[in-house]
Amino acid sequence: MHTLLFKKLLVLVETKKGLKVKGLCSENGCEYTSHECGVFCTSRGIQREFTTPYTRVHDGMADRMNRTI
Repeated sequence: MHTLLFKKLLVLVETKKGLKVKGLCSENGCEYTSHECGVFCTSRGIQREFTTPYTRVHDGMADRMNRTI
């Protein structure tokens, strides 16, 4: 589910803004840690970065970085 939404967002960003997504910062929950998401990111050259799980400081950092997209 989340991988499909990420793919749609990625296409939207790349077509509307003309920018290439180079990295994804995730909270290390369940959203973007799936094998399917990893294969997709690798094929597109997107580097994934995971924060420490259940750490409020790092969770906020991931949310702020993803908002910049």
